[in-house]
Formats: sequence, C-alpha cells, structure tokens
Amino acid sequence: MLLCSINLINTSQQINQTESVDSLRIINGIDVPLGKYPFVVSIMKSNPSGQYKHFCTGSILNNKTILTAAHCLLKGNANNFRIVVGHVTFQNIPTSYMFEVQTIKHNMAFSLNNLNTGNDIGVMILKTAIDFGKLKNVGVVCLASITAVPETEKCVAIGFGVSEQSHGDVSKSLKSVILPIQADNICHSKFPINVVSIRCAGTLNGASTCYGDSGGPLACPLKADPNTFLQFGITSFGGVPCNSSYSYFTNV
Repeated sequence: MLLCSINLINTSQQINQTESVDSLRIINGIDVPLGKYPFVVSIMKSNPSGQYKHFCTGSILNNKTILTAAHCLLKGNANNFRIVVGHVTFQNIPTSYMFEVQTIKHNMAFSLNNLNTGNDIGVMILKTAIDFGKLKNVGVVCLASITAVPETEKCVAIGFGVSEQSHGDVSKSLKSVILPIQADNICHSKFPINVVSIRCAGTLNGASTCYGDSGGPLACPLKADPNTFLQFGITSFGGVPCNSSYSYFTNV
C-alpha cells in the first residue's frame, strides 16, 4: 500500500516560521529542496518547434494519474504533453523521470468565461505507470475531502510558475509560498465566487501564485504531523498582476 507522501526533509517548523508572507511569495519566492514535496510534477507541452517547455504544475494521485487544472488541458491533446516527476529543476532530467500521457480529461462544466463557478479540475492518465520503488523523490499526495477544513491557518502553494512580474519566464526551479487561508466571505467580497467549489488564500498586494503555477497544489500540513500534507485545492486563477489579489483554488 502506498501512503501519502511526507517531506523527505524535516520541515516541522516551516509553516510557523516568523518570516513575513510577502517575502515568501512564488514571485521572488523560495526554492523547494529536492524531496520536500515529492508529489509535485511539471506538466510540459510541446511548442511549434517540437520542444517541450513547462506549461502547468500538477500533483501525483497514483502511479498513473496526475491531478491538475482543467484550463491547462483545454488546448492540445495527450500527445502534446509530457510529465516530469521527482525534479525541482529542468536540468539533466533522465528519461525515466519523464512520462508520456495517454489520456486527458477535465470537468466538462468548466468554462474560461465563468471562472468564478469553479470546476477547474482535470486529470492526465500516463501511458506507463510510475515505479515508486525505483524512482527517487517521487510520491503521491492525499486529497482532503471537499468539506474538510485546513487544520492550520496557513497552507503552501507549490509550482514552477513565473517568479518575477517583469517578464514571463517560468522559474528555473520549483518554488513554494506560504499563504494564509481566507474566510469564504472575504474571498467572495473580492470576486463573486462559488464558495462551495472555490477557496482563496494569500494577501492583497502580497504573496500569490502566478502564470505556470496553474494546476499546482494548495497543500496544508497536519497538526499531528507537520511533515505530512493534504491537498485542499488546485491553483486556478488570481489577479493581474499576479500579486494584486488573492489566489483562488478549486476545491478537490
């Protein structure tokens, strides 16, 4: 039986550290050490020249299923994508850590014209199974129930997205940001959302997710074991520029 991934690095104080949230945003945020979040993957998509570039972030549900956002899957077919596991940078990736995609599926109720209704969720089925016994720094994430409430006031968003507002290049390494979870009424007051299927986190003009982080997890630590995380949300949308509003996540 494969259990939920735990940090392979002791980070029991990570969520309680005294650094300001603003200093920890993914835009100019902190690098993630290899093995800290073994369930996070890079979703790469082929460009017109046939090169695969980072496009979205995702998380591993089981040995053949990747969870991500629906809007990451709207354009292109399964052959356009590759999944990179067990890495926090895009350098020197062995072929054994890169997987082809057999099928992509997303919630058919999702609409780019109505982001506030939610449903921004999709899965990618791999052609071959991930061998967790052979690949290092690779594991699965456990999902929180849709009615669950995070046990802590701050959770972490993880992704390979844009690290600076001044240009559109994705980060050269996986980054994370600690975000305070906001109450439903606050989330709804800034953007009229369906609070049943969407939650928000972060601060105004402070910490946020950005382009390329889409589909990545909002993960919250367990009080009993701060090194074990449950995924509560999928990065869906935010303000423009990225840190001008809260970050919004589809509930899983």
